[in-house]
Amino acid sequence: MMSEAVLKIDGMTCMHCKTAVEEALLGVPGVTGAQVDLITKQAMVAGVADLTAMATAVDEAGFKVVGRDQRKSDLTAMLGRN
Repeated sequence: MMSEAVLKIDGMTCMHCKTAVEEALLGVPGVTGAQVDLITKQAMVAGVADLTAMATAVDEAGFKVVGRDQRKSDLTAMLGRN
């Protein structure tokens, strides 16, 4: 079953940061996609990975997950998309 999460990430300032966070998230077992938006400081993550594992990977890359926006995930669930 696929799911999506939007993670709020602190510490990103440049394209190198964006790439580092995306690569860190893609290295987490179960993550099938990751796209970071530098303007909103958010990462949209697809897959079935554990939130703690994703936060640890981001932390090890030098950044910090400071929150999660569940609205997209909730909307996906409401529409019956997995």
